[in-house]
Amino acid sequence: MLPDPGHTADEIARQFAERFPDGFGVMQPQGDTYGLAQHYCGSPWLGRGWIERMYGGAGPLWPEYRHNWADNELYWTARCLDALWLRPDLEQRHEHFSRDGAEAPAYWTESVAKHDRTDAELFVRRSRAGFPGHEPLGEVRRFDHDRFRREYRALAEAHLAGHHGLPWAAEPIVDRMRAALDQCARRGLMRVGIYGAGLHTTVAAAAFERAPVELVCVIDDDASRQGGTALGMPIVSREQAAGFALDAVVLSANSAEEKLVAAAAGLAGRGVEILPLYTAPRGDGAGMPDQGADAPACQDGFRTGPITCP
Repeated sequence: MLPDPGHTADEIARQFAERFPDGFGVMQPQGDTYGLAQHYCGSPWLGRGWIERMYGGAGPLWPEYRHNWADNELYWTARCLDALWLRPDLEQRHEHFSRDGAEAPAYWTESVAKHDRTDAELFVRRSRAGFPGHEPLGEVRRFDHDRFRREYRALAEAHLAGHHGLPWAAEPIVDRMRAALDQCARRGLMRVGIYGAGLHTTVAAAAFERAPVELVCVIDDDASRQGGTALGMPIVSREQAAGFALDAVVLSANSAEEKLVAAAAGLAGRGVEILPLYTAPRGDGAGMPDQGADAPACQDGFRTGPITCP
């Protein structure tokens, strides 16, 4: 992990102290988003207050993780305790071997890869229980469970379903996709495209069986995928999708949904309804109507979002 090229450590430390005078905080540089790093705290700055008070005074991290996913729990506990400072203006480049397509070193395979599934399963279990034991000493703030339910995007579940073949893990993604397609049908949006031909769409495949709408195409910006098929649908560019007379497009990429919202603006301008599954509507005509605080939950609470369940 390389230091930020534009700031000294002392300068960053002073900024941290100004933001968290009591030291109870976590700061995550986000200038380098390789490996979806914007969704976890992979190179965090930890305040002394956080280190000494978290987990009842036991330390800053939950100790049962071997390697992966501890940084995801750190992200969400800090975020939902209102103690997380995300810094896209700071870059700590991660010189990970996979950046250049290099072979995984033996130590990484032994220490990380072999334990990835159990670490991810641990994160899912703990997240669904509200990360038990996280409570900090002497802290009046409480973990914001509603925020976690609203903002969590089932990244661990998608990983377990897509990379480890665990069907149960796909359920929250399938539920969201199915709710979106059902809502399209209720609103008379019958010709639907799916934006994203990646892992999320593959994991959501069960939602496309006996869909209540006509699934016309999969849109993807990767030219190498265009011209192929995904789940029996042709993969097309955004420009090609404009000629398919679509009523709606469902965004299917939990790790990059904001980018797809922006990229789909041209389709929205042609009258196509753009449906995000995770990000809240922004009032610009894209996405489902805001359901407000009284929107019904989808079985497990963490599955809720801008898509309303039947």
